[in-house]
Amino acid sequence: MEISQAEASLPVTGKSDRVGRKKVFAAFCLLLSLAIYPAFALINAHTALPVLLPTIALLSLLTTFIAVPGLVMLPELFPRAVRVTGMSVVYCVGVSIFGGFAPFFAAELMALSGSNLAPSWYVIGCALIAILSLPLIQEKAGRPIG
Repeated sequence: MEISQAEASLPVTGKSDRVGRKKVFAAFCLLLSLAIYPAFALINAHTALPVLLPTIALLSLLTTFIAVPGLVMLPELFPRAVRVTGMSVVYCVGVSIFGGFAPFFAAELMALSGSNLAPSWYVIGCALIAILSLPLIQEKAGRPIG
């Protein structure tokens, strides 16, 4: 039986319960912000599979370390009575706007700048918005969410 990269990283990403989800989330958003532009430049310069696969694997790993604490922080934002509804609305709206419109934003950034690396700017912007939102979230790692 094969396991996915996300499943393989769970023992490490789960450490955000001890370290603090906000710290892990912020650290890997910052790492992704620093890695995404050089990764796009590398992929654009060398389109061969031996370059593409490790680069995508690295970006996927960084994204996993953002997604796990992010998805754990989400239910902690809401009281029990509205948790499922709140999570559903916030997750769906966020994915619809930032994920659903990502190809449009990427294409527009490329058209405006003339650069194939422009989609990386979108990722950097999203990561920075995520980091800037962290002070508004109370750290609940190690405590019951009630």
